Amino acid sequence: MARKTNNNNKKNLKGFTKASFARLVREIGNDVKSDLLWDSKAFQALQEASEQMLEQRFDRAGRLASMCKVDTVTRKHMVEAA
Repeated sequence: MARKTNNNNKKNLKGFTKASFARLVREIGNDVKSDLLWDSKAFQALQEASEQMLEQRFDRAGRLASMCKVDTVTRKHMVEAA
């Protein structure tokens, strides 16, 4: 599941780059309010929470697919896992 990375790697344990995630959060934040200031700890907390939520959703969708006796997770499983 989670893989170890060295300190020189700018990715977290799940594989999303910190810079890409920060850019996405800034873009969404600017759509809501243009003069927002962000703290690096806020980005880290948002990234950890969103990755945990995605991991849980995919886990539930995978269990639903298993219960349906299929090997592929479909959109239907993802919607039902929400």
